[in-house]
Amino acid sequence: MLSMLKDNPIYFKESRGLSRNRNLLFQNVANAVVYPLILVAPFLIVAFITLADINGGTRDFARRLTEILKGCFYFSAGIQFFYVLIASANATQFAFTREKEQKTYDSLICSLMTPQEILTGKLFTALYPVIGTLVLYSPLFFIMGLLSGAALEGLIVVFLFSIAFSLFCGVVSLYSSALAPTGQKAQSYLTSFMALLIIATWIGDWIGNGILHTMGGHTFPFLPFLVFFNPGTGYASAMYLMAGAKHYNCMSDPYSYFHLFWLVCLLTMALFSFMFWRATLRKLGEIAKE
Repeated sequence: MLSMLKDNPIYFKESRGLSRNRNLLFQNVANAVVYPLILVAPFLIVAFITLADINGGTRDFARRLTEILKGCFYFSAGIQFFYVLIASANATQFAFTREKEQKTYDSLICSLMTPQEILTGKLFTALYPVIGTLVLYSPLFFIMGLLSGAALEGLIVVFLFSIAFSLFCGVVSLYSSALAPTGQKAQSYLTSFMALLIIATWIGDWIGNGILHTMGGHTFPFLPFLVFFNPGTGYASAMYLMAGAKHYNCMSDPYSYFHLFWLVCLLTMALFSFMFWRATLRKLGEIAKE
């Protein structure tokens, strides 16, 4: 895979030009600074506020420190979901609209490169800093998680789900960029789809449960058909697993399979990614034929 990327003209050109593009360079440096702050800053702030007046000795200090670390780590892990969403979207939403505004889009599409090579180069050039930041600081993520008492299998799932979610956001954002004539339009398309995917599914769940309740039916905590399309639910499920909360009696407890939602959400994200990838390839192919 790495050898294929190195041979990709788009990846070679844009990665070499990264040092000359101040906006992209600043964005990548910001990613490298913001993510470790997400992991560390809440713990440091709360620790400073709550431990300043402890006079109970070393044992009391260590106990309180462990409690603070546990609470702050789960907060940081939740913020990580939105960090991945914003960073991945910002990295890819202008990939094609920038070419259109610079009047180089037609020459790029009509070059000797296939739409597959163009799309692959654009995706991995844009997401390499985001995913690279997650991988670079993964030791800090795992160390803080283990110190806070999180389950190792849950930490692994959250980490892998974050990378998969970054790829999913990148593919959807590239489709928006290829479809829209301007960067503002691409941002509008992407925001609309993500709002539909993350917010509308919960609204549909509430409406569906309200209808079931009105009709005298069983009010189910989740409508699986809707929330399986919601990456936020999958991430919450991974965090649920990270907390070590497992229940297997599915008949008596509707929440008992919640720790498995992340797996179904991964499959739906893969399906959506494939659909948007194919749609973007068709869009690029249509323009090349014109």
